Amino acid sequence: MRPERCTVVDFAEPAICTSQAFLIRSDMSGKFKSYKEFADLGLKLAVGAGTLQARDALSAGVKQENLVPYPDNTSAVKMLQDKRVDAVALNDAGVMDMKKRSGDNTLQTIIPIANAPIDCAAAAFNKEDTALRDAYNVGLKKLKDSGEFEKIMAKYGLHTNYKILASAKSAAEMCNP
Repeated sequence: MRPERCTVVDFAEPAICTSQAFLIRSDMSGKFKSYKEFADLGLKLAVGAGTLQARDALSAGVKQENLVPYPDNTSAVKMLQDKRVDAVALNDAGVMDMKKRSGDNTLQTIIPIANAPIDCAAAAFNKEDTALRDAYNVGLKKLKDSGEFEKIMAKYGLHTNYKILASAKSAAEMCNP
């Protein structure tokens, strides 16, 4: 959900939110929790080319030469383990999946990255379909209020995303920052 998209569609209330996260080695624990702190230390960060994480890291002061693009998640974890980078940045679910698949219990996560934006997604409706959007929102609220939505999210490993959703801005706030 971005303000520019709100000009062409009507969004329902957010259904899922993600935060940015770091995957780190234990020797980096406690040294940083934001891109700015990371930048101040002059560390190397593995990022996907052209990602939000790369953009936000640059905006916070991480130097271009300290951004190391990776072709896939397995390569990112290997670069981290080999100390070619000091952290990997991705969305929270991606970082948790990297950690799990690596089998490396010494790797740690920082979720969320402090001062990084929270990104939310929602169903999008034609501008003329306000009644349908409103009915959808009523149904989504019922699912959330009943606890069923949280169970569904947890079933697919999205419990963290559900917690982030609980503190998300409304669709109106996201469309009119």
